[in-house]
Amino acid sequence: MAVLIVSMPNDYESVAVQWALRKLGTECDVLYTCDLAGGAEWSYRLDAPDRLDTDFRGTSRHFDFQRYSTVWMRRPNIVVPRPALTDRFEQSAAERDCSQFMRSMFARIERGKFVASHFGATRTCTSKPFQFSVAREVGLPLPPTLISNSPQRILRFFHEHGGRMVYKPLTANAFLLADGNTTFAPTTLIEDEALLHDSDLISSPGICQAAIEKAAEVRVTILGRSVFALEKSFPHRSTALHVDWRGMYTGAVFREHTLPAPLIEQSVRLLRELGLVMGMFDFILDREGNYHFLEVNPQGQFLWADQLAGIQLNQLEGMAQFLLSRDPDFRYAREDRVSCAAFDSHGNREELRAREQAEHFGDVLTFQHGAVSFPVYIPFALSPQAIAAQVESVAPMPAGGISSTA
Repeated sequence: MAVLIVSMPNDYESVAVQWALRKLGTECDVLYTCDLAGGAEWSYRLDAPDRLDTDFRGTSRHFDFQRYSTVWMRRPNIVVPRPALTDRFEQSAAERDCSQFMRSMFARIERGKFVASHFGATRTCTSKPFQFSVAREVGLPLPPTLISNSPQRILRFFHEHGGRMVYKPLTANAFLLADGNTTFAPTTLIEDEALLHDSDLISSPGICQAAIEKAAEVRVTILGRSVFALEKSFPHRSTALHVDWRGMYTGAVFREHTLPAPLIEQSVRLLRELGLVMGMFDFILDREGNYHFLEVNPQGQFLWADQLAGIQLNQLEGMAQFLLSRDPDFRYAREDRVSCAAFDSHGNREELRAREQAEHFGDVLTFQHGAVSFPVYIPFALSPQAIAAQVESVAPMPAGGISSTA
């Protein structure tokens, strides 16, 4: 039986896992849902309910759903219609039809399959208030947290935690800069009360958390019951660190990490309670050695860790084995038959990405910027001054990865 990956173009994980599965002797197809926004023609006939016929850029394909035993809902998006529609009411109507059709296809694709993970569960997990409440129920240690749009309560929380707190948006909001570029609202460290008075907090709820003095950030990938953990720290960096280390690499030290058994069990239980079989967890390790759960992303980026020099996680092989196992309690048996290093060699990555660009790129902007019948750029609650105060210019991560001990 074959594996189906539902994704979008230019996603490294999708093409790498497809390559790995084929190397392991299993057929694997990718359904690019962005094609529909790019002008693809999709047909689903009631006299053949398990087949989706697609035509895009002169290429016709047939997706026979009964052929697949496993579905990886990697990057499923509810696409919106092409920009040719200019009337707002027509846009809104077409958008709802596209959404209904795509949701129906996802339900049909998932039916009777091993799914990593179901579209509905993934969407529910992105609700941070719900995710946090379930995480608390299963015993995961969270920082003190307030979700609110009340200026008075936010200010009180700020003072309760020593005049230092972290503010996060509930969703990844983008906004337009004066030079025409876009930026995303970052996780923001608030140490100046004036920033709260100057910000439009009441217009949208945000996440407020006590600021934790970090010794390290820990990224954990859980596939079934297999755990791959990586620690990131800056022991030799003398300059100030951003509250959010994800985009920082200069001076970073990466090490494989052993997550305590109780945290593993609580994390697996959280996945089960959320209806997921896999997830990428973010933890903070403070200077006293305590862990603080930040979030679980049901489909986060994870193969970048396989590309770090000196790191031997091999999550690529783990993911391929997991999909083949069709086991929610999967445990990884290392064989080193496939790896990111092998995939990146001999031009595999470049060849597959070039094919994606030629065959499937579509109108990816409709995925990046969301619904066409609503404003593309959603204002962020914090003032521009608060955002600008957090921006730090750091060196980009080299294409070939960086040393785990540099």
